[in-house]
Amino acid sequence: MSYLSLLTRDFDFCLPKKLIAKYPISPRDHSKLLCTDYKCVIDELQFFNLPQKLRATDILVFNNAKVIPSQLTCTILNDDGMISIDNVKVNLTKKINDSSWQLVGKYGKKLKKGSILHFKKNPTDTELLHKSNNTQLTNNVDLIGEITDRDGMFAEVKFNVKGDLLINKFYELGIIPLPPYLERPTEYLDNINYQTIYAEKIGAVASPTAGLHFTKQMLEQISLLGIKCLSLTLHVGGATFLPIKCDNISNHKMHTESFEIDKKIIDSLIDAKLKGYRIICVGTTTLRVLESISDIILSQCSKHFIQHKDKNSTLPFINNLRYVNGVYFGETNIFIVPNYKFKIADAIITNFHLPKSTLFVLICAILGKSNAHKIYAHAINNKYRFFSYGDACFFEITNH
Repeated sequence: MSYLSLLTRDFDFCLPKKLIAKYPISPRDHSKLLCTDYKCVIDELQFFNLPQKLRATDILVFNNAKVIPSQLTCTILNDDGMISIDNVKVNLTKKINDSSWQLVGKYGKKLKKGSILHFKKNPTDTELLHKSNNTQLTNNVDLIGEITDRDGMFAEVKFNVKGDLLINKFYELGIIPLPPYLERPTEYLDNINYQTIYAEKIGAVASPTAGLHFTKQMLEQISLLGIKCLSLTLHVGGATFLPIKCDNISNHKMHTESFEIDKKIIDSLIDAKLKGYRIICVGTTTLRVLESISDIILSQCSKHFIQHKDKNSTLPFINNLRYVNGVYFGETNIFIVPNYKFKIADAIITNFHLPKSTLFVLICAILGKSNAHKIYAHAINNKYRFFSYGDACFFEITNH
């Protein structure tokens, strides 16, 4: 995609710190819900009123990724095996393969290639620790990692165990991470509050927070209306919190995140498109996946089916696309900016996002930059709560 010449400062706004929600509203569905479209007509509700905005033919698409306890404590060892720095907090940011993860942490200069990390329980985090899925597998195995690569602020670590055993070690030793802008440590209730009630696929290091507003009762109500609910998975990475640091968004290097979507879900989306039903994305993560695979969906809608092979896909924004046992897997780095023509999504449910973030740029692509700033100014003036634990929006998408 060729980007407009847009300055990053055009996506900045002043947000009073007191509007950053440090804790969620309880019950979940009692947050505010701001509804609008490109015409900027505002309707203000509470989230439990969402069904009023839905039609019986709508398709809701959720991200069922589940956050893992990816904040870990380790000791960095010297070349001679002696302790260099003790009790270092690191955060996993993205899975590389079954035994390697990307991470970021303090003392970044010490996390150099070849460094050995010995992971352990932090005594101050004891009450926050999850029970391992299989304690018999994990109790007798120390978790050791070696830094195998560095890329700016990120390091790649290869662990001495892999697969389910590694995930179990994370559950044994780690805690649920919170976004840095909350500026508080994880508390016990965050283990519940920072997961969607439908979280299923283990692997995310940040929550798909638009889904945090949904309750079991609301999902039952939506189902009774005849609305179809579908799920895909995008494992949200830690880079989602990074601001755009370059002066022009065209120079921003977008992070990649892994996703998976069942062919049966794609078939349902094709059917919805052919019938003219609205596809409503619960969260920016869901929208980014659907727009990334739009060629797969639309090629079949137009009855000119193109067989996408497991390898060497030419789909834009997607790396390593493969089709295995009825499921598409891949990685997307799609960056949606103003002037983008949406191909699949007809509406989005989302939270209020950070200034100068790729997600606020996406909102500007939906509403138009001027309208997005007007909506956010209205939210600030009316004391809406921002970010992961904040209030929600329902934006209709008309620029297809």
